[in-house]
Amino acid sequence: LVAWADSSGIKIYDIEQSQRIAHVDRPTGARCALYPTISSLRPSLFFERSDSLIFAWGDCIMGMKINETSRSAPTGAAAKSAGSGDKSIVAVGGDTQAPVIKKRTVELSMAWELD
Repeated sequence: LVAWADSSGIKIYDIEQSQRIAHVDRPTGARCALYPTISSLRPSLFFERSDSLIFAWGDCIMGMKINETSRSAPTGAAAKSAGSGDKSIVAVGGDTQAPVIKKRTVELSMAWELD
């Protein structure tokens, strides 16, 4: 996973699946309209674990957990129509097993606004 921040918020990208999995808007406490001096503050991002991101920006601290779910891909004719553009299909095992579709989602686990 790769995470970065720009003026609109935090973005998380899954490099294994080549897709963006989350965009979190810039926290209200980090908006220049509320605090003009805050524009010079930069966000801090820290991967606590491979599935846990903590970031601080302005007077806000947030924690996010990345969840991964897997399911079997459809087989036969349904697989051709359903998975034609899906880059998240990963073959597992030998030729006899169906491919597995992995999907990552982000869950906000904590949000603090400091005084």
